[in-house]
Amino acid sequence: MKRYAKILLLGLAVTHCSNIGFVEKAKAVANNSFGIEVFAFGGSLANGSFLSAGNGSLNPVCLAGGIATANCACQAEATSRQFTGTFRAWISISSGAGAVDAICNIQGIEATGCSAETTLGPFIARKSSGYALLATDYAELSSSGFRVNLEDVGRPVFTGTRIDGRASGADCTGFTSTGGAATFGNSGLSGVGFTSVTSSDTCGAVSGSGGTILCMRQPK
Repeated sequence: MKRYAKILLLGLAVTHCSNIGFVEKAKAVANNSFGIEVFAFGGSLANGSFLSAGNGSLNPVCLAGGIATANCACQAEATSRQFTGTFRAWISISSGAGAVDAICNIQGIEATGCSAETTLGPFIARKSSGYALLATDYAELSSSGFRVNLEDVGRPVFTGTRIDGRASGADCTGFTSTGGAATFGNSGLSGVGFTSVTSSDTCGAVSGSGGTILCMRQPK
């Protein structure tokens, strides 16, 4: 059965279609854990201090601070949407004891400099028209980003992350301060824009509807 699922995935990779055919069947065959599912989530993150300890702006039960808060919020939101698997945040923190690369974090490794297999993937998203293929694997993701945009939530995305999933060095002190600049993405953009459309905005400048974060299902 697992081999059959791999055959289906290979077919998807070869065709390079944006819309994934037979994805529901493939998910069922693969124990309902097909691909690295991606979604944008966040209430109204008005500034870059949302990962401060005790800050419940992401989720009232996620108060630990740092990357643990973002991961907790992603999992809580995924559970509320009845998604299966472990979900973690696509966020990088460049320095300090809590330093982490987003590509490491989504693999369950809260550290920097981890290895990332070029075959890691595929990256997929649920859209109103069905499932969409964002990137066949990490090799494609790290070179050209998403093929199509996510559902646009109308907010900038706090990432601190380059297209290769590594820390950009701009994250407003690990997203615990309103000062300084951060790398932002945009859920309404494809290509590199999903994670680093700009690296010059200040965390405190995000206003109005606020910002959001990206969540990805941890690959098995």
